[in-house]
Amino acid sequence: NRSIAILAKVRHYTINNLLKNIYYSIFISHLIYGCQVWVQRITKLLRKVEKLQNKALRIINFQGPRTETSHLYSTNKILKFEDFVHFKNVNLIKNSLKSIGPPAFQNYFIRTVDLHHHNTRGAANDNLTVPVSNTKIHGVHSIKARSISSCNRLNNLTNFDFHNITASELKNNLLRYILTTYN
Repeated sequence: NRSIAILAKVRHYTINNLLKNIYYSIFISHLIYGCQVWVQRITKLLRKVEKLQNKALRIINFQGPRTETSHLYSTNKILKFEDFVHFKNVNLIKNSLKSIGPPAFQNYFIRTVDLHHHNTRGAANDNLTVPVSNTKIHGVHSIKARSISSCNRLNNLTNFDFHNITASELKNNLLRYILTTYN
């Protein structure tokens, strides 16, 4: 709330690009720190964060409190918080499969093609294998399961070759795809 109050006061004295930088530095920086860990299973908290993000975006764009925000995200090229977490999850998988990043995440995700020697729907779509689990907190809501879910869903919805493009191409294509869903 303090970040939103700062944005509301500063917006009258700065240009839009600078205001967007302030938004990222005092608002988004706090949200994205460790977001992949704390947001995976807490949907009530996620809804509160989305409301605050919508409010901040309306303030940046000098819009009223009831203004629809989807087009504001698109025009400002800002991802909704939940989409940002999906974006980070997909990047985690990309880095893991390319053996970039912490050694603990290397070989952490398994492609369905590498698991089965016969053709399956998951292998045909070049999806990742979803781990079997009996628990919600450490299974279904884990970073691994949520990352695989995000990746497989985006892999099935988009037509770019997820595993064979560079990390920067993936980020650009993913950002472009997510922003087009806001229109």
